[in-house]
Amino acid sequence: MSMARHHAEWLSLVEVSGPFLSMPVLQRAFPQGLDEHDAEGGRQARSAYEEWADNQGGTRPDQAIHRAWIRFVLTEVLGFAPEVLVEGPALPEALAATVAEHHETLRPDLAVLRADRGEAARLLVAVVPRAQGLEKPQADRRWKASPASRMAELLRGAGMPLGLVTNGEQWMLVHAPRGETAGFASWYAETWFDERLTLRAFRSLLSMGRFFSVADTDTPEALLRDSMANQQDVTDQLGYQVRQAVEVLVGTLDRIDRDQGRALLRDTPETTLYEAALTVMMRLVFLFSSEERGLLLLGDPLYDEHYAVSTLGAQLRAAADQAGEEVLERRNDAWSRLLATFRAVHGGVNHEDLRLPAYGGDLFDPDRFPFLEGRLTGTSWRDVGAGARSLPIDNRTVLHLLDALQVLHVKVAGGPAEPRRLSFRALDIEQIGHVYEGLLDHTAKRAPEPVVGLNGGKDRVARGVAGAPGGVAHQERGGAAHVPGRGDGQDAEGPGEGAHAAGRHPGRCGVARGLRQRRGAFGACDPLFMPHPRRQLRSPGRHPVRRRLRDVRHRPAVERHPLHAPQPDRADRPAHPRPAGLHRPGRGQAERGVAAAPRRRDPGPHRL
Repeated sequence: MSMARHHAEWLSLVEVSGPFLSMPVLQRAFPQGLDEHDAEGGRQARSAYEEWADNQGGTRPDQAIHRAWIRFVLTEVLGFAPEVLVEGPALPEALAATVAEHHETLRPDLAVLRADRGEAARLLVAVVPRAQGLEKPQADRRWKASPASRMAELLRGAGMPLGLVTNGEQWMLVHAPRGETAGFASWYAETWFDERLTLRAFRSLLSMGRFFSVADTDTPEALLRDSMANQQDVTDQLGYQVRQAVEVLVGTLDRIDRDQGRALLRDTPETTLYEAALTVMMRLVFLFSSEERGLLLLGDPLYDEHYAVSTLGAQLRAAADQAGEEVLERRNDAWSRLLATFRAVHGGVNHEDLRLPAYGGDLFDPDRFPFLEGRLTGTSWRDVGAGARSLPIDNRTVLHLLDALQVLHVKVAGGPAEPRRLSFRALDIEQIGHVYEGLLDHTAKRAPEPVVGLNGGKDRVARGVAGAPGGVAHQERGGAAHVPGRGDGQDAEGPGEGAHAAGRHPGRCGVARGLRQRRGAFGACDPLFMPHPRRQLRSPGRHPVRRRLRDVRHRPAVERHPLHAPQPDRADRPAHPRPAGLHRPGRGQAERGVAAAPRRRDPGPHRL
């Protein structure tokens, strides 16, 4: 097995959220792979774990046994000498952070440092009870944030990059350098003995020798710092995949418009069509980001089943795995579910079983692009008689849109690209802005005649084609140089196929059926994608977008909201009466359409 695949294997077994170790850095620091497995140490660790688990799972868990297990992992598994584990009154006063708005000072339970040499702390450790989830709010504290978020805030406040949070079962490494996005990586003690590769990775990365006996460029802090520099590659790949998804959605909407006799997009310019598809993808980006940060209702059974975009992809993938993706082409309910979620975020939900504040704003405004709901221009989403009809966008298309955002195809040295799940908790505001800016660099234009696309590859630029008329051939990074082709009028689709489009564009709409079925072939009046004539072409992610609030990066992650509105705890939400016209979502939601939410005043400062 190659070293790249070796590292990819153990990375797939670690629960990662945010920036973590990149493949180039791992191959440099561990050219021969992870440290070898210690069989005797593994047997001792299993015995200690089973004793701890039996005690903590009983009716009277002993905190002394809990602390002994934590100490065992730190000293026996990771090899920290007792003199470098500092706790209690011996902890330096500087290892603290004050959360002024909650009147609480955060401190670690232990710290790894060599006090006799006057060195700074290298690792802060926080210990919580077994029953406390590391990503669940701590109800017994003034600041109710999760242990993971509290550690991230402590690290930033104390000027330390690295922390370890544990409840005995889950061991979470937190990397939160000041002014940067925090990264979280979790190992579970239960899996150490079934998947020994995870225990090897835990020891290789966090042992005492890795902190104190290697070159400065190979310490955990240095490895994570260098890996963050490679995060740009993730942003570039995400931008490329999102643009591909926009093209898929535009093509699908255009096909539906063609099947409906060009009535759906009548008088809708192709630039507006592109903007609508771009808006859909950015809505999904914000929803993924909000849900993964716990800022929406993810975890509520009703929301998870009928609204959450984070669970929709898994539901569609499960159906595809069971019966094949082709079956998804015969179902259209996923698109209606997305529209329901967009409406819920914009207009809010007041239901006895589900409550969500109205965020308003332009991004999720259903009336901005009414054709996405099958409505005519000028109609209102609040009017149940507006004639909204669910578009026949099949579930397979929706699955591919979600996959473009959730699964990154990363090139691995010595092999093909490998799919890796993307955590939106890892994406900072600038990175989301990079993707959006990259999409704004392009636009859509209908082809005046049949054309063929030449794929230049993601990292190459097609420099144009000699003799291409009318500017249809163009330069594009990561896409195609579209070259006019010769249409075969003998087998073209009927003359009514694009009547209104033909009136706006020169040339005959339609293309030979055989040509339309080929990848990279575009018929007359089909939308093409090209650089925006008024914007400089660049790869998505190359030019940063500055934050509007300079201090947002220093606020705890759980307090940031991409939708710019606070999310109250469920217990604190007011019990509003059940409004008329808002129904429990059910199996017939796709057929009934999305019920209009009650009329609300625009939330003003909470607008997007």
